[in-house]
Amino acid sequence: NADALIAKSILFTRYIEALPRAQSDYLQSGSIELISTLLDGIREVIGFNREDHQKLFYESEAPLQVLNLLNEDFSGPNGPILCESVLKTLGFLVSQNPDGIKYFERTTGWDALEELICHCTEPPIPLSIFEQLFAIATDTVSLGQESRHVHPMQIACVKLVPVMLNILKGGRNKDTLQGLSMLQSVLKGNVADCCACDRIDTVDRLFAWFRKCESGEEVQNSILSLLEVIGKVSLSAKDTRTIFRALYGRCEPLALSTSTKIL
Repeated sequence: NADALIAKSILFTRYIEALPRAQSDYLQSGSIELISTLLDGIREVIGFNREDHQKLFYESEAPLQVLNLLNEDFSGPNGPILCESVLKTLGFLVSQNPDGIKYFERTTGWDALEELICHCTEPPIPLSIFEQLFAIATDTVSLGQESRHVHPMQIACVKLVPVMLNILKGGRNKDTLQGLSMLQSVLKGNVADCCACDRIDTVDRLFAWFRKCESGEEVQNSILSLLEVIGKVSLSAKDTRTIFRALYGRCEPLALSTSTKIL
């Protein structure tokens, strides 16, 4: 009934209001235990009743309060641990929720999220950070005990792709290769997602990364493999000009094998 709904709404609001207090507790104690417990609670509650509880958390401005946790300066391992927990909680808040994605893009935006991640973590950025973003982008966040499998997997939020690429740039080589492989597996043969990636200049971003990449031939080849997947579906005149810039815009000449792969 209406009274029960109002009471529940107040309860959710009070719960979210505890996050800034937990943030203050961290400044005094240096422990993120209380923050982590509160974030665990949000995820657990959404797991019980996704649609209704997501709505109540949005009414209490939970996404903004959760992301605001990353504004603090965290030392040592606390930063990556908290960042992963925040992203996992955000995933629960937007899971199977297109309106939630729109709300987030309107109030915060993915660029701001990237800034917060970089503020909270130092290179090398753990692969787990990318994996949380990947789960949000593909809408495969698991709300229960079992993983949520979507076949065929698609990119539900293409605007997250540039953020994921930038996060991979700051990771270890093996993590970068793993992340690029995950993106390639989703995009391969997926015409709609490849076209969507091209519309947000993903090809240009990848070539810019390739030109400046100093992580070795293996990472360069992985970047080119992802470019090939997208290029087979959608390659504009602008992308063609970018290809020639990649061939001739470097201080040192490219190896013949690499030039052949680009072409």
